[in-house]
Amino acid sequence: MQKKKVIHEELSFNMTPMIDVVFLILIFFMLMPQKKVEGRLEANNPSTGGGGEAIDKLKDMEFNIRIKSKNEGDKILSSLYFNQRLLGQFLSLNSKSIETIYNLPQDQKSKALAAEHTSDTKQFNPDHAPILLNLMRQMESASFGSFEGKKTPILIDADANVPFKIVIAIMNACTGAKFKNMRFIQPGKDIFTM
Repeated sequence: MQKKKVIHEELSFNMTPMIDVVFLILIFFMLMPQKKVEGRLEANNPSTGGGGEAIDKLKDMEFNIRIKSKNEGDKILSSLYFNQRLLGQFLSLNSKSIETIYNLPQDQKSKALAAEHTSDTKQFNPDHAPILLNLMRQMESASFGSFEGKKTPILIDADANVPFKIVIAIMNACTGAKFKNMRFIQPGKDIFTM
C-alpha cells in the first residue's frame, strides 16, 4: 500500500477588501452631521388622503386631538386640544428662525441649538412635559368610559404648518398612555368645531 503524498498549501486571507470597507464606513460616519436630521427637515402633514374615507364614521368619536398653530414673529404657537378642550400651548421656532441659526458662526450656533434643545426637552418629553402629562391623564380618564377602552381610535387633526416635532411628541404621548390606534385627518378638512 502506497502512501499518498499530501500537499499542504498555505492558506492566506486577503485583508485589502476588508480594510477598504472599514475605511469607507469610517469616512461615512465622520461626514454624518452630529445633529439629528429631523430638526432641519421642514415636514408637513399630508395634503391628500389620510383617513378621508373614515371621517364620517369618526365625527362622533370621543377621542380626538386637535393641534392648531399660528405664527408669532419668529416662533410658532401651537395650541393642543383634547376632546375640544384646550390643554395648553407649545412654542417652537419657525423654519426661517432655524435657517438663521444654522447660518450663524459655529460657537453661536451651538449655543442657540443647545437652548432650543433644552426648550424642546421641557415641552416635548412625555415623561416631564406638563401639557403632555395632562394629555395622557385625559386620555386615561376618557378610556375608562369608552366601550373599547384603549383600543379606541384616536383622531389627530393637525394644521399643515404645525412643526413635525409636535406631532411626534403627541404620538409619543399616545403611545406612552398605551393607545396605539392613531389616525390622521387630512389638513383642510376641519371636522372638529372649536
